Amino acid sequence: MAAQSISPYTDMVTLDECLALFNETGQGASMTTLRRWIAKHDLATELQGAQGKVAVSFTKILQVHRDEIAKR
Repeated sequence: MAAQSISPYTDMVTLDECLALFNETGQGASMTTLRRWIAKHDLATELQGAQGKVAVSFTKILQVHRDEIAKR
């Protein structure tokens, strides 16, 4: 099995994982909203796995989620 990352401390999550985690907070977001936030805040993304799913730093998107929800 090939290593996904040389760092054991990555916090990259796929967008689907991110949405599931946000839904647990009671302040969920749609996939469209999540993609808009990523573009608006210029967050780095990467493709993961054989299917090339988009992943983002959970720490960074969590901060964006906090800020965007606070604006509502």
